[in-house]
Amino acid sequence: MLFAMHYEALKEALLTPETDNGIFSRSKLTITESILNEYNQKIASDPLLANYYYPFFQKVSNQLKILPKCEPQTNRSLLPDYILAANYGGKKLAICPKTQLDRQSNLDIQRTGIRLNTVSDLFSDTGKLGYEPFERYQLTHNSKSTPSLIEHFTCGEKYIKFYDKHINNDAISLINHLISKAANDAEIIIITSKNCTIPRNTIKDRITVKNKQTVRVEHADKSSTDRIHDRFIYIDKHYEIHIPRGLDVFGSPPNWTNKNAIIDAYDVYKQGNEVRITLEKNGNITPRPILIRSIVNT
Repeated sequence: MLFAMHYEALKEALLTPETDNGIFSRSKLTITESILNEYNQKIASDPLLANYYYPFFQKVSNQLKILPKCEPQTNRSLLPDYILAANYGGKKLAICPKTQLDRQSNLDIQRTGIRLNTVSDLFSDTGKLGYEPFERYQLTHNSKSTPSLIEHFTCGEKYIKFYDKHINNDAISLINHLISKAANDAEIIIITSKNCTIPRNTIKDRITVKNKQTVRVEHADKSSTDRIHDRFIYIDKHYEIHIPRGLDVFGSPPNWTNKNAIIDAYDVYKQGNEVRITLEKNGNITPRPILIRSIVNT
């Protein structure tokens, strides 16, 4: 698992017997310098909790995802760093039920698709996947799951790349759904191949953008399509969504009739390899290669 945790939730977790062998033994905790400072001020200063806190951090020191800190903001019930940490920490934030959130924090949580969890929610999580992938979703033949299952990953995001050698109508439906949740000024790149049965310009015409969103559709060259077989969604520098069967697995609205598929989410921040996707000429122009970070394509 991958998540961020409010200091009050960490207090609760430290006093939970399952903590030693539970979620933290197979998870990464996302923090910033400001969050760590708040932990130190509000947890380590408590003599009782300090006995648990320091040994805990010694154990998880290699399981921390550390991000740059946010600009300080006042009059907030929740440090903006928690929003940052959760946004790039699996879109999950653990809080205590008693934690009161101000209006701006709630708006930020909604805008970024962050899912709020209690400590007991995390301990009862049945995925138990470990670090990578940190989340897995399974679709079954003719089931009716909608793309809302994974839409939190694109909520509020500004840089999204879709890769599928054979874009079809169902794949376009998924792309349109996911970018509808993205930032109003998001940059969207769709990478397919010359073997795609839908022409590049037609794909672009059928993508529904909002406000100042921009979209590019490119053909990967043969060296790239021979090397990268599966289908992916790359979100900023943090998430790699791996959909081996294709971007069409959800079907199309309104029925969303699914195919058998496994969807895995990986954290690629400072992990994996840099992968270069070289592109075919577009008229007389040879676009620059697209660089992504990948754990799957190593």
